[in-house]
Amino acid sequence: MQLNYNIIWIDDEINKLKASGDLDQVLDFLRELGFNPNLLPLKDGADITKYFDEIKYDLIISDYNIQDGQQGDSIIKELRDRKINNEVLFYSSQTNLKEIAVKLLGYDRISFHSGRRGLIEKIEDLISLSVSKLLELNATRGLITSETSELDVIIEQIVMDLAYNKLKLTDDTLSQIVEEYIEGFLRKSPDKLMAKYQELGFEKFFHKIEANRKWGIFRDLLKKNPTDEVLTFLDINKTYGDDVIGVRNKFAHSKSIIKDGTLHLAGFGQDGEAYVCDDKQCISIRKKLITHRESFLGLADHLSVKLD
Repeated sequence: MQLNYNIIWIDDEINKLKASGDLDQVLDFLRELGFNPNLLPLKDGADITKYFDEIKYDLIISDYNIQDGQQGDSIIKELRDRKINNEVLFYSSQTNLKEIAVKLLGYDRISFHSGRRGLIEKIEDLISLSVSKLLELNATRGLITSETSELDVIIEQIVMDLAYNKLKLTDDTLSQIVEEYIEGFLRKSPDKLMAKYQELGFEKFFHKIEANRKWGIFRDLLKKNPTDEVLTFLDINKTYGDDVIGVRNKFAHSKSIIKDGTLHLAGFGQDGEAYVCDDKQCISIRKKLITHRESFLGLADHLSVKLD
């Protein structure tokens, strides 16, 4: 499951496509679907597979006839020889598009479009088809669980940097943080928990703290380092409890139901209130996850925290 949607667009007149706003239109379409779009514009398809070494590209859009006599069949052959089986859309102003299609008949997941008129609509249709499974509600539930876990790890890494590097907190101060957590949230067996903390130390024990309290400690430490960037982050991050932690808790205990002939996720929140989530709400959730992820990455960059 993913929040990113990655595209390579190959055209020897790619700058004209940029200037016309075609690239931005595709990016905006993906954002409306709740994805974080990344588009790599190329003037030719030379050595295209090298771009797949670190990033999985979901879609390649390419003019079939590229500069210096390069054609789409060489691109698709190189991709498939490397077992890269993503969606590919070729467009061409040539009238022999059927001949081109027959030429590439042995390759899967290829689409064709004649000319540039209606090309953006064709791209949007292909994207909608390719992401349909990613947008299913049950897949969104998996995304939320995965993404919130990753954000939880980012919080842990930034807290460790704040505690040990930026704020240089003493062992007594760290112990006080843990004691307040135990007294305020875990009144059962506090002695055992403190003994566990003494055994593990702050870094390993912090990993075991539940998400909502971990987030609270994280924000408290950030307030001790109130740069303009940190204050901006704290303002954006104030809805994290509802947007991320609360949503994860809801979806962890949700079930699929059919309502008015459409699939929904339904359940009860921690407040005991019933809820029903449809496609539009899930897209809204995805957008909020992207906002929080980007703000966390910006904060880490500002604090010079190298994330794993």
